[in-house]
Amino acid sequence: MRAAPLLAACLLPAALAACSGAQTVGRSVPPFEEDIVAFLEDEIDDDIERERLLIGYIDLNEDGGDEAFALYLQEDNCKGSACGGWIFQRAARTSDLDEDERAPLAVVGRYASFSLPVASGQRRTNGWKDVIFRDPATGRDDRLRFDGRVYR
Repeated sequence: MRAAPLLAACLLPAALAACSGAQTVGRSVPPFEEDIVAFLEDEIDDDIERERLLIGYIDLNEDGGDEAFALYLQEDNCKGSACGGWIFQRAARTSDLDEDERAPLAVVGRYASFSLPVASGQRRTNGWKDVIFRDPATGRDDRLRFDGRVYR
């Protein structure tokens, strides 16, 4: 199986101590990071420690715009070697907006327990690439599929 790496910059649990600064993998889209931080601060009701945030960019639905996968490697968001993660998509294409506008983020996946590495597969479900991740309970690779609205 050929898979494109999405997030593998640091390995858990060593990542909690070893990562410094927000880590990004893939094509970087700077506005994503600020919007992801703002979203997560609202979601967890606390300030985000950017050095514990991993963000990977990849076009999962091949529409020409990257989606972002974020893992927050903070003790309250992790259990053992697995941490909570999100997959984000821009709710509108940048080309449809004025120069000073940014499209809001839409969450197309939210998971309580992910382990690294995370990758996109070659298989597609409903037009989106499947996401492959390590299941912390079994230690085996598992696959998330897009159901037309979110990854499950």
